[in-house]
Amino acid sequence: VVEEARRQAQRQRKEDFLSMLKECAELTSRTRFQRVVTLFSADPRWVGLDELDREELFELYSAKLEQKELQERRSNRKARMDAFRSLLEEPRWSIGVHSQWRRVQGILENEAAFRALEKIDRLAAFEEYIRHLEVQAEQDKLQTKEVQRRTERKQRDAFRGLLLKMQNESKIFPWTRWHEALHEFASKEEYLGAKQQSGSTPAELFEDVVEGMGDEYASHRKTIRAA
Repeated sequence: VVEEARRQAQRQRKEDFLSMLKECAELTSRTRFQRVVTLFSADPRWVGLDELDREELFELYSAKLEQKELQERRSNRKARMDAFRSLLEEPRWSIGVHSQWRRVQGILENEAAFRALEKIDRLAAFEEYIRHLEVQAEQDKLQTKEVQRRTERKQRDAFRGLLLKMQNESKIFPWTRWHEALHEFASKEEYLGAKQQSGSTPAELFEDVVEGMGDEYASHRKTIRAA
């Protein structure tokens, strides 16, 4: 019982010692032990421990304090970087993929978010933003190309549909020539759309349909002859 009480008292003295350190706002991870001695040598919580325990507890506290300060610095730096990124994104600066850092820093140098960062962090944030714009521009380009591809495919399909309709209406035949049929659809929306796309030309689409009609005609002719 006596030994347990002694251990409990020692634990309490160590907790009191750490509380003493935490209460001092002056302490940082760079504070030397000799400075700690000057600050707390008269405090009962300091006197309650021997020198070995004091140094050991202070080193542990200093290590935790250093880790905390590092996390705070990282958090503060990230907040400043985010604020600068938001500044770069403001439309009033017209910063684009081809913007040069020399010009950008010239127009932002009086902004608080600009001054809050070190030179190297400003440049890093700017380069990261430009990379983001480049990726975005490439994605927009691919999306535009995909939309165009789908539109042109619909235009070709619409013209093929018109030609098949004309076939069903007996307006074109396997032997019909392009210049002979052109007047039938020259003013129609399907033909005008097919002219605007970059794939097969309307004449090539026409030849494909007529060739298909010729193959079908030849197949029927063989069947009839065989019968």
